[in-house]
Amino acid sequence: MAREAEAAVEARSERGSPGAEGRSGGQWEALRAAWQEWVRFLVLLVVEGQRTIVRHEATIARQQAELAEERAAVVRAEAATAGAQAKLAAAEAQLREARRSQFGRQSEAGPEGGTVAEPPAEPAQEAPAEEPEEEPEEEPEEESEEPAAAPDSPEEPPEEEPPKRKRGRQPGAPTPPRVDRSHLPRQREVWTPAPEDCRCPDCDAPYVPNGGETSVLYELEVEALARELFRQRMKPTCDCAGARDAIAPRAPRLFAR
Repeated sequence: MAREAEAAVEARSERGSPGAEGRSGGQWEALRAAWQEWVRFLVLLVVEGQRTIVRHEATIARQQAELAEERAAVVRAEAATAGAQAKLAAAEAQLREARRSQFGRQSEAGPEGGTVAEPPAEPAQEAPAEEPEEEPEEEPEEESEEPAAAPDSPEEPPEEEPPKRKRGRQPGAPTPPRVDRSHLPRQREVWTPAPEDCRCPDCDAPYVPNGGETSVLYELEVEALARELFRQRMKPTCDCAGARDAIAPRAPRLFAR
């Protein structure tokens, strides 16, 4: 009996214990489940990283588009500024040319190098143009009979030329009196507002005359005359809130006051 028991124990030990095999299989399943969970976590991490990269790329593209639009706006603003400066330069050139033709050739440089604005109140025919000063004719040099100076003698300093007198009105000169133009013939012109401005915008009621403004504009045509411009004013005949007095526009002027 003892020998049979020993043989059975040896056979069981050779086959292995069924409990040990069960325990090793459970550990393997746990490791496999943990590994699958780790792989799933890595996949989710990679997908989230790719989504973040896509969002960042979209943000960068949007910011680049906004930057390009701002640069285009800056270029347009610079072009508009250049155009405005060119128009300003052209207007200044036209103004200088108009002043030159109105007041004659005068020095525009001020005492400190600035530009002196010409008074546009009086026309050019008030101040008579000064006749150009005739330079004295140079007399032919006569040969000197005196002996030439020795080469060792010191040279005489050149004589200083007197300052040239500027043309036009001199600094400190009194202001010339205004010219009396009451003897000029007058031509009366009546300027009326536009027909569409002489009706009430609410009830379309017509306006009636209500005085006006008179101004005198001196012009030089075939003969000198004084244009008396009567700007007629129209008043509404209704009590609507949107009704306002209408008056004829002002006459265009060469120089704005």
